[in-house]
Amino acid sequence: MSWIATRRAAASTALVVTILLTVSAFDAQASTIVYTDRAAFNAAVGATTLLTFDPVVCAQLPDFPPIYCKADYGLMTVVYDSVFIPGELAPPYIRYGLGPYQVGTVLTKPVTAIGFDIIPLEPVIQFTLFLSPHDSGFFTFSAPSFLGFVSTDSVFSEFSIDNFHCSHPPLGSHEPCNLAIDNMALQMAEPATLSLLVPGVLILWSTAGFFTVRKQ
Repeated sequence: MSWIATRRAAASTALVVTILLTVSAFDAQASTIVYTDRAAFNAAVGATTLLTFDPVVCAQLPDFPPIYCKADYGLMTVVYDSVFIPGELAPPYIRYGLGPYQVGTVLTKPVTAIGFDIIPLEPVIQFTLFLSPHDSGFFTFSAPSFLGFVSTDSVFSEFSIDNFHCSHPPLGSHEPCNLAIDNMALQMAEPATLSLLVPGVLILWSTAGFFTVRKQ
């Protein structure tokens, strides 16, 4: 078999594998198990990386106005808007509800499990939690609690909270709820999940070679 034929065969095989994996992913809808007890969450998940949000310097973001600063905790980055001045220490937790400003959180790696303590800073808090483009939920708490999420067949690619759900009489308007998140346990996705990238790489490699040959 010639070199060109070999590359075409590799492309065909990789394409078939990719289609099968994609169909399988769409057929098996993501399933998320919710835990409200940390002990049960730990028993189900096993080893995790714990972020206690020890105070770190809130650093200036390159190419951003000085009203933004970033607290880096390794597996998660927290961006504060107009709350802390770059160079100040970020609080020892993720703090929401400091005025009408946003708090942005970014997972630096996909995870299969995430759990954390919820600390209400007013009598009742409500928020919507987003874990990926397709996983979200609405929650209400009036006392310190725990929330944990385990994905059985996918990964969580994001973690963000919309906390603009609190009503403040007598205005009756919706304002940011005051809450904090602490002691976050994360379980990173297994390296095996990266195997989904292999067929795509083979396709790119073989296709690039095919068009290179055609141009000669």
